[in-house]
Amino acid sequence: MKKVIRVAIVTLLCAGVMVGYYFYLNNTMGERQQSAQAKSTASEKQRLLDADFSKHYPPTPRETMKWYNRIVKLLLSGQELSDDEVRNLAEHARALMDDSLAEQNPLDAYVKSLKGQMEDYRLRKAKIVDTSISDTSDVIYLTDKKGDDLAYVQTSYFVKEASSYSKTYQKYVLREDENGHYKILAFTLTDEDGTPVTSAMK
Repeated sequence: MKKVIRVAIVTLLCAGVMVGYYFYLNNTMGERQQSAQAKSTASEKQRLLDADFSKHYPPTPRETMKWYNRIVKLLLSGQELSDDEVRNLAEHARALMDDSLAEQNPLDAYVKSLKGQMEDYRLRKAKIVDTSISDTSDVIYLTDKKGDDLAYVQTSYFVKEASSYSKTYQKYVLREDENGHYKILAFTLTDEDGTPVTSAMK
């Protein structure tokens, strides 16, 4: 009988140790994942802040939009950004714009507009959680009547607002400049198939 009791006690102790070790590992892994995610976010912010498009401009229209979307996602991710960081990101976004679009968005006015949008997202408890861009094979290239080389790139933005989610689509028009760089000329809101839902180009 005593032997049975000793075996039962040892079994319970072993089970307790195993359960405790499981929770320890689970908590440790959770903390590591959170730490890795925080480092990844911080690294992404630093990469964007350090970008220099005057030296390393994206080689394709799709890559241009990838950079632009990364900037937009960071600005509207809910992450705390200083005034200097917002201005830096605004400068980078404007560097991806065609001269005509950049002229319509002077830096000071553009920064003010971005801050207003960031505040609107904060009040709505909204943030961009993901973006996507059409495949390389889906990018449309054409030459307009003026002889300008254009590229059309479809993008989507996945937004979380409080406890709900929504997805919006935009088609961007990029124009090749004298240096062979495709820069954002205009964009319009579309449906999932790329059909404009408004005739107004922004």
